Amino acid sequence: MSKIFKNLIPYWRWIILIFVFLIAQAYCDLALPAYTSDIIDVGIQDHGIEHILPKEITSEDYQMAQTFMLSDEKEKFTDCYEAEDASKSDDSVAKYKLTADSDTLDKLDEELLVPLVMAYQAFQSGEQMDVDASAIPQSVALDDNMIKQIRSKVQEKIDAVGSATLKSMGVTFATKCDENAGIDVDANQIAYLWRAGAKMAGFAAIMLIAACVVGFAASKVGAAVGRDLREKTFSKVVGFSNAEINKFSTASLITRSTNDIQQIQMVTTMMLRMVLYAPIVGIGGIIKVAQTKSGMEWVIAIAVAAIMVFIFTLVGIAMPKFKIMQSLVDKVNLVSREILTGLSVIRAFGREKEEEKRFDEANRELTRTQLFTNRVMTFMMPGMSMIMYCITLGIVWVAAGRIDKGSMQVGTMTAFITYAMMIVMSFLMLSAMSIMLPRAGVAAERIDEVIKTNSTVNDPKEPVTEADHRGVIRFNHVDFRYPGAKEDVLSDIDFVAEPGKTTAIIGSTGCGKSTLVNLIPRFYDVTGGSIELDGHDIRDYTLSELRESIGFVPQKGILFSGTIASNLRFGKACLLYTSPSPRDA
Repeated sequence: MSKIFKNLIPYWRWIILIFVFLIAQAYCDLALPAYTSDIIDVGIQDHGIEHILPKEITSEDYQMAQTFMLSDEKEKFTDCYEAEDASKSDDSVAKYKLTADSDTLDKLDEELLVPLVMAYQAFQSGEQMDVDASAIPQSVALDDNMIKQIRSKVQEKIDAVGSATLKSMGVTFATKCDENAGIDVDANQIAYLWRAGAKMAGFAAIMLIAACVVGFAASKVGAAVGRDLREKTFSKVVGFSNAEINKFSTASLITRSTNDIQQIQMVTTMMLRMVLYAPIVGIGGIIKVAQTKSGMEWVIAIAVAAIMVFIFTLVGIAMPKFKIMQSLVDKVNLVSREILTGLSVIRAFGREKEEEKRFDEANRELTRTQLFTNRVMTFMMPGMSMIMYCITLGIVWVAAGRIDKGSMQVGTMTAFITYAMMIVMSFLMLSAMSIMLPRAGVAAERIDEVIKTNSTVNDPKEPVTEADHRGVIRFNHVDFRYPGAKEDVLSDIDFVAEPGKTTAIIGSTGCGKSTLVNLIPRFYDVTGGSIELDGHDIRDYTLSELRESIGFVPQKGILFSGTIASNLRFGKACLLYTSPSPRDA
């Protein structure tokens, strides 16, 4: 995989940009479930009231609320309100207005919850907390000791109610006080829902923008990586001698330059979008799950463990086959190229059926391997879906009991399920990449093998230059052996080819005539002896100077795309791109 990642180093600025926008996208994505939970729990169930302290409270309710508060709690409570002038009020009722900030209210929601609920229950019904307001002496102010005794008596009832239900009671108290003070609770509820909806829409818009930026940047980096690899591969292959060409085979080099690079380009784009995003969302989801304090984190832990075991098992089975598949693609391409190139020969000798069998064998072998890997990977999506369904069922099963006991609200369960799905989806993204990364890794190794292969024919460090070549070719006891061969093809070849004279190399098929000619422009280098041009070893010349001094007509001609004139002028760079006249054609 390191071979894939090293191609990204030149584009580190773009990767940082992608990472920043992915964080922004993940932040918005992780914020939405919390707002959904608030809409359900606060906006719908609690009438849009977020805190247990009412926004406005009458003097009567103001005194009633402090009934079961300790001295320090009363001080905190009174510090949150300031008295309003009754003459300025529409109903001429003395009121107190809430002045505390949001952070203070969050703290007081926990500290003052019990005394406020006790007061509300005592003066409203007294049923749930077993607190009878009539039994409380009205003429005598309750001191802290008496309040502690009363609160200790109902503590068991408080614990049995559950934290979520207790918070709902506190919100009910605030709602009642707001209504007594003349506040339109329904209007506040609608306003809260609109605010929450607007925030969710804003986060969704940011997510859209971030996703567009990430998609553009990832596509740009992927395309640039593919371009660079094609340039490197092409430049390397152009500099190869025939020995390196034969080592890889033309079909393999074509596959590596096209299919393999395309595979790397596609994986690079998806990796920047999915592989980077998945851990951010996964870690963020785990943090959000921990913040819910639901006590169901163990469900997520079991799910993640199951997903990891499942993915590693499938990848471990399929990975060896991915490596084999690439070599089989080369084999199919090689057979196809040989058949298409030698089609006339095949037809002349009536070998169509035999060549069809040879192609069919290579094709079937590739198909069998592809079917095996595809069959293994078909288990991934159903398996991941089953794990997701089991997670949802487990969360609902456990949360239902907690909701029934009053320790959890419906919105919290909804948010927990959403975060759990985010965590699972992040691993699902990684699992999808686990299918493609092994193939891309194999492709990257094949490309890297080409790039790291050095040509056996290279320019000298201190080349010889000649202003004008006379054209004297001398073979000095030349020996040549093909790479990997056990015997020499040419042995002790010694002759001089003088300018103005015709030197003919005559011999039977396969005796080495073409090989001998290929040694002169250094398509191969001699393994023994030397070849001289005008008294200098041809290895002392640069390849460009040597080959510019030689006119070479191959046994088998190749026509390049273009006109006949352009092909005739192929060896003259200065004329190559000139527009041919009708006469030239």
